[in-house]
Amino acid sequence: MKTNLLSKSDNDELSDRGRDELFASNAYRYAATCFLKQNLLGFVAFCRKESDTELTHRTKLELFANDMGAELEMYSIPPVEFKDETPMGIMKFLFKMENDLLKAYEKAWEEADRIATKNLFQEMVEIQVEGVGEIGDLIAEIESVGIGFVNQRLLNAA
Repeated sequence: MKTNLLSKSDNDELSDRGRDELFASNAYRYAATCFLKQNLLGFVAFCRKESDTELTHRTKLELFANDMGAELEMYSIPPVEFKDETPMGIMKFLFKMENDLLKAYEKAWEEADRIATKNLFQEMVEIQVEGVGEIGDLIAEIESVGIGFVNQRLLNAA
């Protein structure tokens, strides 16, 4: 068995972020289901793709941990609950979720013990900045041109 090269705090942080990535994947998958009920197929395609992307982020964390001789904990993941299942309500939930994950990665980067972990968290911060921007841009586009137009654009891009 390989020696764990991570500090306990770095290992715990990786596990926490791994849990968050699984939650994000579930949130996007559930959003896709809600959009399917609303016949917004462009948003369905977008959210399914994002759900898969969140799983690749989780895998990135797992592979890093394994390379360092560690394993991510498998915590329980809370259920996804949209208080507002309108398209804008769902998008605002996803924006907040992405922004919260960005803040968590920024904090993890600041507190990381090993340079390798710090580098990984910096890379994840950059990924999250893109995610926050993408959802923010979609919200602004919906507010500007309407849900139908954005849905059609996403459908054409899928």
